[in-house]
Amino acid sequence: MVRILWIAGLLLCIVVIFGISYGLHPVVVAIAAVAMGWVIAERNALRTRLSQWPILRRYIDWKRVQEDLTDNKEKSQ
Repeated sequence: MVRILWIAGLLLCIVVIFGISYGLHPVVVAIAAVAMGWVIAERNALRTRLSQWPILRRYIDWKRVQEDLTDNKEKSQ
C-alpha cells in the first residue's frame, strides 16, 4: 500500500509540474497539488503506523479491548 501511495504521489507531482509548465488551468493544478499533498501525508502516516504497530501490539490488552467493544455494543441496543 505504501508503494501504491508513493506512485500515486509521484504521478500527481508530474501532473502538477506539467500543469505549471504547459499553462493548464490553475484550478486543475491546485486540485492536483492538494491531492498530491494528501497522498504524501497518508503515505507518511501509514509508514509511521506500520513501524509502530509491533510495539503497540505488545502493550495493548486485546482481550480487554474486545470485551469493552461488546459491552458498548450491548449498551447501545
